[in-house]
Amino acid sequence: MKLLLTFISLHLISLTTVAGGFHFPGEEYAYAKVYYFNLEEIRSMPDFDIYTEEEGWAPSLIDPDIKSEHGLAENMEKLFLYGADGLITGLSKCFIPRHGLVYFDENDEPVASLSICFECQGISMWTKSKGRIEPTTTGSVKRAENQIGTLRKFMEKEGVIVSDNLNDYGALLTQKGASITLELYQLDQSIVDVTYREVIQWNESNTFIEDVNIEYSAGGEKYEFAELSIEGGTHILFDGPETDAKMVEATIMSPDIKLPNGVHIGSSYADVLSTIDIYDGPSAPEIIEVKDHNNSIRYHFSRGAVKQINIECYFH
Repeated sequence: MKLLLTFISLHLISLTTVAGGFHFPGEEYAYAKVYYFNLEEIRSMPDFDIYTEEEGWAPSLIDPDIKSEHGLAENMEKLFLYGADGLITGLSKCFIPRHGLVYFDENDEPVASLSICFECQGISMWTKSKGRIEPTTTGSVKRAENQIGTLRKFMEKEGVIVSDNLNDYGALLTQKGASITLELYQLDQSIVDVTYREVIQWNESNTFIEDVNIEYSAGGEKYEFAELSIEGGTHILFDGPETDAKMVEATIMSPDIKLPNGVHIGSSYADVLSTIDIYDGPSAPEIIEVKDHNNSIRYHFSRGAVKQINIECYFH
């Protein structure tokens, strides 16, 4: 499977000086991720920043995928040691960035971003404490040319596509919105064939709200079934009111729940794929569904991490 996007995991604190005494990224960060955006033909205003606190994430963003061992974020600090004014000013008037680097703190919150336009030889910088960074001078053209060339090499070393031809990014667009379904002989029974008592153990924080629902059939027959829920959209239903009742369906959106296979809200593509013996599909789909004749588990992704899990158990 061709790995198209990059996930950089670095445990670092930035100490790099840029023009005017500014330190980029100037924030404590735990790791950084690189993204693609603006890859489709631009028919209106492009996204100028991959992320800012004021505007949020670029709508054209494509999720990252793979871990990096080449220290891209650390190399950025060294690259801008003597300033970035020339690139912030830009070496041409257009600015349609297609690559972005976002720095995150230990709580997975963005604290800084770098948006890069290799075609226009320009960048934009944003940090949580300073907002969008403005140049203090026009900068050195020669230094800016050297920086953008070095930056391109750093990106390519990470396996990131960098091209002046928009068509070269076409393969990445096939990943956007992709969904893959894998048929297995049997799913993990510790996830799909479980009782109320066992599911309680998935939540180590003990934040479940326990309830018993009552419904009546058209003929007046009474049905009772247990439900576990957590504020924010997590609901788990069972086929009866007792503690040995079997789970029939679940919508999981809380990070408090960890499945027996180790997957939880916030898990990466790699975490999910490590639970699947064979995978042959898009490198960064929005949905990965695994199913057998009786059950299914569906993982929904956003920005390279699991954002929702749905489980259906048809027969016990």
